[in-house]
Amino acid sequence: MPDPDDSQELKEMYEKWQKADEMAKCYILASMSNVLQHQHQSFVTTRDILLNLKEMFGEQSRAARQVAMKQIMNARLPEGTPVGEHLLKIISYFNELEVLGADIDGETQVDIILQSLPELFNQFKLNYSMNSMAYSLSELMNALQAAEDPFSKTLPTRVFESHIEGMGVRCNGNWL
Repeated sequence: MPDPDDSQELKEMYEKWQKADEMAKCYILASMSNVLQHQHQSFVTTRDILLNLKEMFGEQSRAARQVAMKQIMNARLPEGTPVGEHLLKIISYFNELEVLGADIDGETQVDIILQSLPELFNQFKLNYSMNSMAYSLSELMNALQAAEDPFSKTLPTRVFESHIEGMGVRCNGNWL
């Protein structure tokens, strides 16, 4: 709260903040259950409400983050499952973690996904590392789907190599 000696500009800024905080408080209270509304009506600022909610529900968020992280770390591409489905599942776990307040940068997300892939993708992973490639999650999905061969389920001894420019797939030295 500004002092009487403070400038008019500071007083106006405080008044704008107060109005914005009151509006935010109304939105927050309107989105709550009746029990939580009643409990938080007497709080002076939005910050006070948010801090109290964090105290009340913060531990649940931590447990949910741990479950989502465990799902990511244990995810492996099962034999016979299309790589696209696998990536969509892992990306949904990343989204869940983001909603829960975890921040995993894009490069680490790509690394986690690559670690979840079976030996069939070792050549792809080697190319990725050796050529210092950088992919967004959608680019990675497209590149992995291009590297995935329909015969890979029946002929696991074949070596597959993703073309560096992403133009095609090389199978046993032949571009497809």
